[in-house]
Amino acid sequence: MRITALGLILIMLFLSCISCSSNGNENSEANSESDSVTDSANDTVTDSTNDPDNSSDDGENGNTSENIMDDPEKAAKIKELLNIKHELRCDENGNFKVLVLSDVQCNDPALNEETKNAIKTVVDREDPDLVIFNGDNSFSIQSAEELKVYIGNMVGYIEERQIPWGHVFGNHDYETSRCPLNKEEQQKVYESFDYCVSKAGDEELFGVGNYVLPVLEHEGNKIAFNVWCLDSGDYGAGGQHNPNVTVYGNRFNGAYEPMEQNQIDWYLESSELLEQYNGGKIPSMMTFHIPLQESFYAWHLKDNLGLECTGEKRENVSANAVNCGLFEAARTRGDVLAIVNSHDHRNDFMVKYQGIRLCYTACIGTYEYHADDMLGGRVLNFNSNKPDDVETYMSYVNERPKGDADKTILDLNIDGQGVTNRSEGKANVVKHEYDGSYTNIVNDATLGKNVIQFGRDADYNNDYPSVYNMAAANYNYIFADGFAVEVVFKATGNDFINGYAGIVDFMEAGGWSIGLMRSGSGKAILSSSVAYSSLGSDVYKTLKHEINLNTWYHCVLVYDGKDTVYLYLNGELVETGTLDGDYADTNFGSLENNNKLYNDAYICIGACVQPFRNNSDGKRERSTGKHGFIGYIADVNIYSDPISSEEITSLYNAMKK
Repeated sequence: MRITALGLILIMLFLSCISCSSNGNENSEANSESDSVTDSANDTVTDSTNDPDNSSDDGENGNTSENIMDDPEKAAKIKELLNIKHELRCDENGNFKVLVLSDVQCNDPALNEETKNAIKTVVDREDPDLVIFNGDNSFSIQSAEELKVYIGNMVGYIEERQIPWGHVFGNHDYETSRCPLNKEEQQKVYESFDYCVSKAGDEELFGVGNYVLPVLEHEGNKIAFNVWCLDSGDYGAGGQHNPNVTVYGNRFNGAYEPMEQNQIDWYLESSELLEQYNGGKIPSMMTFHIPLQESFYAWHLKDNLGLECTGEKRENVSANAVNCGLFEAARTRGDVLAIVNSHDHRNDFMVKYQGIRLCYTACIGTYEYHADDMLGGRVLNFNSNKPDDVETYMSYVNERPKGDADKTILDLNIDGQGVTNRSEGKANVVKHEYDGSYTNIVNDATLGKNVIQFGRDADYNNDYPSVYNMAAANYNYIFADGFAVEVVFKATGNDFINGYAGIVDFMEAGGWSIGLMRSGSGKAILSSSVAYSSLGSDVYKTLKHEINLNTWYHCVLVYDGKDTVYLYLNGELVETGTLDGDYADTNFGSLENNNKLYNDAYICIGACVQPFRNNSDGKRERSTGKHGFIGYIADVNIYSDPISSEEITSLYNAMKK
């Protein structure tokens, strides 16, 4: 969807008007008048350079017109803000690296090996100075003893490496219906670990775990960088707290308790105090679990505003339905360079919006739904010599393909030796046979070439066809930017069992497909679909066109990467459609077999993609298709970019030769 200038103005007005001040105003006065923090935490300070009382009088800390440390109340608050278990400090070159991991989200104290290995892989590669676990670290852990074991498995390698680490809570860490341990009890378990630098924070604030981690310059007491950690809320009593809000097809969730004004006030006051102590504004980052509404607006406006952007949006931005005003506070305050969120496991984008990098980190856990090619953590590199920005990128567990966006993904080759993919460096196609159906390679006199025949035996009584498929786990992010699928086919039957048969299919809770339907009058209907996100769900834009049986067709489905889908038959445009939202990629990770989630997406030729089937023993195993096509396929080509009508006409003319 393209946005007009008027639409852009309306969005900005919408952003400025939404506020959650009503959710926390009653607490902000209490926060501003709170008692001074006592010195009871002094025994946790490990280095005297962290103690503001040791600051010199020569202006090293740059105190302003009054010496802020002469004010007992302010001095106590600053001392508490600076008080952490392990000192954090830039290296000799001024660098400090933060690794944010999120959504480990397992309910087994032993934690699955895949997740532990994923954490180790990213930590070894990045060698961070600080690790933050950004919420949904666990769920449904039943006791403090179990949680201790669980956290030990989650952070064991980080503790072994003696790397300081912190955490914030997400919406799943404490669900009253699943977990008997409240956040306060969980916090004590976290803080019992040697290298945990998390703090419970002011108990008057909303949530548990609102704290700041100051990073010192390589030498001296001056603060170079702040890491602000906040509790973004959970389900509270388990009910719907506010109505859901839908904007441009994206649903903001009212089930979560919104962040409160007293948290924002605490951040603003604390940032001001540390600035006065330090003698100038301190560049910083924020990290908390549930994203802000501005993350969606930034993504939605990125093309119109020409914003710097990396990564992908593969699912709804599940921000709170109430805009709490934190983004505007941080923007106005002017010290926050980046905000990191998680929560939506298959988003990993970053958009620089109004001077702040709004970042997702995709999940690191493999126990819950995830994308294998997106599994990883977000890195933020700060350099005290370049205090106006921060470098950030995703560090992936699995290597992602490079250069695919400029190449053909599939170039089907059919010869006497079988069916292969001529596209260099891409996955090959694999044949799968099932009882009651068959594929043959035959020579077609009309086309003068080898083709694949798809059929079924007379006693065929199920809907599992023999098909070809190609692994495509890493192609979603390519398809989101536009693609074209070319297939040459002849349907000989439309008496398939379930009302739809796939010709070329990459659709599982998102994606795209080209298939065959039967009309009420028994006619054959070509049906081509592309999925998009709307109202927090996947919707399919389907283009339909009647065809004749026993006739060869050259078909091309094109998605332009913006909002339009085109269907061509025999070189002519026959149908178009508009997507009222962003392309929705496939989700092959939502089903489970023997406690293992499968994420190995694939493209199916001659049937519809189905992640599982029941084998002859009644056990579930990976399947390569269902809803089988009856007929012939002569060619399949999948392009990683949309192609023009002139190119399509040329391809059709080449087929006729």
